[in-house]
Amino acid sequence: MTLFELALKKSQILTPKPVCKICFKTIKCRSLLTFFSTRPSLCQECFRSLNYSFSHSTLNGYKIMSLAEYKPPLSKLLIQYKENRDVELAPIFLSYYSGFLHWKYFGFSVVLVPSSPQKMKEREFDHLELIFKYLNLPILKILTKKDGQEQKKTSAAQRRLVYQKINITRGDTVTGKKILLVDDVITTGSTLKACLNLLKKYRPKKIEILTLMNASPLKEYEK
Repeated sequence: MTLFELALKKSQILTPKPVCKICFKTIKCRSLLTFFSTRPSLCQECFRSLNYSFSHSTLNGYKIMSLAEYKPPLSKLLIQYKENRDVELAPIFLSYYSGFLHWKYFGFSVVLVPSSPQKMKEREFDHLELIFKYLNLPILKILTKKDGQEQKKTSAAQRRLVYQKINITRGDTVTGKKILLVDDVITTGSTLKACLNLLKKYRPKKIEILTLMNASPLKEYEK
């Protein structure tokens, strides 16, 4: 028996067997990917089925990295998580990339794009906070959003007015810091622009943007 096999056998004895959040099968440590994950939430088969494909774009000169295109099956899982309050799905979205993303953005503080109080009340949880806590970076909850018509039901012209609904509190907490602005999906970029404009006023050292999915992965979101 090799050293790797001995270590694997010992870890299986000492820890409960993890179960995939999608197919509910026991996650078998068949590779270094699963072996070095402290709390895997997906089996390798389900992970591959989600078709992660990193894309990069810009928004008013700020870098955006998205982990996948907004399409099934990942988009359906996000809707199930948000609208059906399936909080058990929260760990799957960063999946095996959480460690890589932690080191890529080491030294950054996370700022969440806000949901309206009405949506928070309906869901009973902050969907972005539950996802991005797996980055193991400080989270600054300083942006708020007023109630209004749901974003996906508004026209492009109405979306451009979203800046009127977003506010910032304790903005001085970002001064001189590296900020990672995070959201689940970028579509037109209007909400992210509104958040950026508020954050820039307090002179952070740097701002980058991370989204789970991009509805238009080839688009550059400029003025």
